[in-house]
Amino acid sequence: LKVGEAQPRQITPDHGADVAHFDPVYLPDGRIIFASTAAYQGLPCLFGSDAMTCLYLFDPRTGATRQLTFEQDSDWCPTLLPNGRVLYQRWEYTDQSHANSRMLFHMNPDGTDQREFRGSGSWFPGSFFYAKPIPGSVTEVVGIAGGHHDVARAGRLLVLDAARGRRDDGGVVQEIPGRGKRVDPVVRDGLVQETQSYPRFLMPAPLGARYHLVAAKPSAGSLWGIYLVDVFDNVTLLHESEGAALLWPAPFCRQAAPPAIRDRVDPTAAESTVFVTDVHAGPGLAGIPRGTVKRLRVVEYYFGKRGMGGLYGTLGADGPWDIKRILGTVPVEADGSALFVIPANTPVFVQPLDERGQALQLERSWFVGMPGERVSCIGCHENAQSVAPGNPTRAMRRAPSRIEPWHGPARGFAFVREVQPVLDRHCVACHDGKPPRAKPAPGREFPDLTGGRMLSDWDSAMPGHWPGGGKFTRAYWELQRFVRRPGIEGDRRMFTPMDYHFGTTELGQLLRKGHHGVSLDAESHERLAAWADLNAPFFGTWGEIPGFTNGYGHLKGEQLASASARALELRKQFVPAGPFPDYEKIPETPRYDTTPVPATAVPEPAVADARCDGWPFDAASASERQRDAIRHLGRAPRPTRRVAHPAKSGGEAGFAIDPKTGTLAVRLAPGLALELVRIPGGRFAMGSTDGHADEGPRTVVAVEAFWMARLETSNRQFRGFDPSHESRTEDRHGYQFGITGYDQDQPDQPVVRVSWEESMAFGRWISARTGLRVSLPTEAQWEWACRAGAATPFWFGDLDADFSAHANLGDAMLSRFAGDPYTQDPAKAAFKNPNRYDNWIPQDARFNDGGFGTERGGRYRPNPWGLHDMHGNAWEWT
Repeated sequence: LKVGEAQPRQITPDHGADVAHFDPVYLPDGRIIFASTAAYQGLPCLFGSDAMTCLYLFDPRTGATRQLTFEQDSDWCPTLLPNGRVLYQRWEYTDQSHANSRMLFHMNPDGTDQREFRGSGSWFPGSFFYAKPIPGSVTEVVGIAGGHHDVARAGRLLVLDAARGRRDDGGVVQEIPGRGKRVDPVVRDGLVQETQSYPRFLMPAPLGARYHLVAAKPSAGSLWGIYLVDVFDNVTLLHESEGAALLWPAPFCRQAAPPAIRDRVDPTAAESTVFVTDVHAGPGLAGIPRGTVKRLRVVEYYFGKRGMGGLYGTLGADGPWDIKRILGTVPVEADGSALFVIPANTPVFVQPLDERGQALQLERSWFVGMPGERVSCIGCHENAQSVAPGNPTRAMRRAPSRIEPWHGPARGFAFVREVQPVLDRHCVACHDGKPPRAKPAPGREFPDLTGGRMLSDWDSAMPGHWPGGGKFTRAYWELQRFVRRPGIEGDRRMFTPMDYHFGTTELGQLLRKGHHGVSLDAESHERLAAWADLNAPFFGTWGEIPGFTNGYGHLKGEQLASASARALELRKQFVPAGPFPDYEKIPETPRYDTTPVPATAVPEPAVADARCDGWPFDAASASERQRDAIRHLGRAPRPTRRVAHPAKSGGEAGFAIDPKTGTLAVRLAPGLALELVRIPGGRFAMGSTDGHADEGPRTVVAVEAFWMARLETSNRQFRGFDPSHESRTEDRHGYQFGITGYDQDQPDQPVVRVSWEESMAFGRWISARTGLRVSLPTEAQWEWACRAGAATPFWFGDLDADFSAHANLGDAMLSRFAGDPYTQDPAKAAFKNPNRYDNWIPQDARFNDGGFGTERGGRYRPNPWGLHDMHGNAWEWT
């Protein structure tokens, strides 16, 4: 509609009643970018019933339209930045909290260089609609902050500056009105509705750094009118009309056009090139030794089309939302660089792999290369303002690598095709569904890992689960319980490196420790690791899900094929160079030999057991030995250099022995101390004859007296060394609606998510401040101190012992991981008497120690030498 005209003109062709175009923005060269439902994507959480939108580029001169973004969900509100780039809001579901995952992206007008503007890995704000740049600034924007299950698009008016910060309240310049007030980055599902926030705003139009036109509703009883607002908290009504809502204000004046950015695409190309300067650059792999990353796993998303959706219990037990297809792997050079080819117009992500094919970090997003584009990044989750080093890399000196197929052609990862064969080869000889020869000890399990036996009674109390879900084999259900993973909706923030490494899962640890002589070949291990790294899916295509096509009534029978065919028809129209894979095809793959492999015989120890005179001994003897050790101290530990004595000087660091208790108090800083107890020396039989293979043979070991911290290192203590450290949260099962997880970061909780190297550095820091020689204990020191004279598996008894008063272990409290995703309080959110499909983490439910997650140090009874939490709470390094 031109100025002065009354009759609108249709610009884009009619692409059918099932396709809608909207949200246009003119480019300086006359072309138009707009949002469209032509990608034929469906909203996952509503089983694909709502059409999602991607961005398209239309050229009025030729009539050609090309798809620019290839999202799981929607892109909204494209607008031009003063530098000629396009700003828009992107929504993601990929194994993260979708209630808080709308972020700002920007790209060149031809779709190249798509990258975060603000909000990746951020909880606040949950959405930011109608973002518009402040005139003259390429980093400052004004927009509407809101929630998810909330007032539709209306919300709080915020000014953000990406140059000042890109996460949560970082870079939040001001809320209008709210001059001089800090904006609290509160995480809520209904950010506006839950707080009854007024005034409410829509569709801002900035006039400058201080003034903005905006549609506003000052109170619940007000009309939607057009207002002039400013950074001084003035909210001035310009016009309102009874019986109408006035929206979309815009300054009607001549404006300078941004520069036109030339196209960098080759529309005929079906591939893109990816260049990574150094995978170790950035925080994504912080602390991972250089050379650990051997290859990158390249994975494609197969997003659900209309009428499809990976609700809880659909594709897997707890996610993922969408099907993942391993395209293959590419090499990483010794200097961390990589150069490889990917299919264009395809949402992909990469995972850095160690030498055993295990992901060291998980990317829960995607990137897309335009036809012929050279996509580049400096490292792993590097800051968007980082600058690449100027030195040439090894990868730059060679031709781009082609993706090496992963045990066959690209295909959707399915448990029955990729993992069950491994179980058939290595596991079902014992785990055959028959009663074990010996009854498992209380709290232990003997799962059935045979294929083909389906669950018949799956159900869930999780709101929003698929009523027809749980179409899994028993083997899948049992095995996934031993794989810790992000689940369908994990933390919005980037994970700590190796947080979900396969070697940290119970399954990975069991195999590494030598489970009854089971030794996996390289391919078998890779298959299990890849399954865990992809969030433990069961299905690899949508079409093979039993009953899927009539689960919610959105698809009936042949409509699944019809929806896929229509999506392909539109893709060929708007993505002429392709590629056009058949995502539902199950290709032939090289044969994997499922012939059962006998477990390696575990050699019997040369002697029946190690004997040690005077050991074991009871608690009374342990206490007496400790008192003797204290009496023989004579003086304080000899420092390696002279330090201030805190009892005399009040200095910042030092140590002192309490003559009454014999404890060593180490002062690290004002208000920050570490208490150690004296562990007497002695001899004991270290190891186990009935544990895992790496716990034997049992050997007599002599240990000299030493000091050991009474409690596990707390968050408060560790932050004296590293103020930036966060022990973060643990996520619930299922969805996370405005819930950031269960807090593990309170000051007196034990510090977690620290590497062995960081732990040793913490000891060196204490040593430097006090003159003491401080380090992690050796394995022998740790076991001697933990046992305190006991020869039983626990210092307080056998594996069957009630641990409730002594240790924070896997017990009935783990059922709290199954809870209502809308309720903040963990105790109130927990399902009452959850069934085994909601409460599936392995546990000894006979006991209840009252602890959920980690607990403050000292809550449970100490062993005879005064040490708390030697069993349970946090895993400990030696």
